Amino acid sequence: MRRFLLLLVCLVFCLALAAAATADEVRFEARCPASVQGGQSLSVPVKAYNWSCNAVAGPTLAMTALAGNAGNSLSGAGLYGPFKRTLAAWVIPAASCPQGWPTTPGMATRNILIVSPVNTQLNNKMAIATVQFIDSIGKPLDGDACFVNVVP
Repeated sequence: MRRFLLLLVCLVFCLALAAAATADEVRFEARCPASVQGGQSLSVPVKAYNWSCNAVAGPTLAMTALAGNAGNSLSGAGLYGPFKRTLAAWVIPAASCPQGWPTTPGMATRNILIVSPVNTQLNNKMAIATVQFIDSIGKPLDGDACFVNVVP
């Protein structure tokens, strides 16, 4: 009887892990440009990878921010954001699933506005741009960050 209960508990645990894994089937990758001019807006292309065998709706909310050393000192960190971005509806295509298992992800790319304008105090410095996607109830889904050189 104990073995049966142990097997049942393990089975329930594994099913719960599998259900949690299906919620994480969409991943995002941000690609910053090599440089951005201070005083101009910064948009970053973000590629979505869908590892589900079904097409999914892309997120409609994102939180963006830009951070860098604006004061030329350890205490001079400049954080610009977070900004809430409402995104137009988009669909991320399904993965290729020839045997019922995903082999190649479905992909879609979207340009996301990080900040407008980039603060000129960041000129001649590296900054980090972040984007975090959020579901309709405010739960973080996935996000990414990338570095960009700010030029005068």
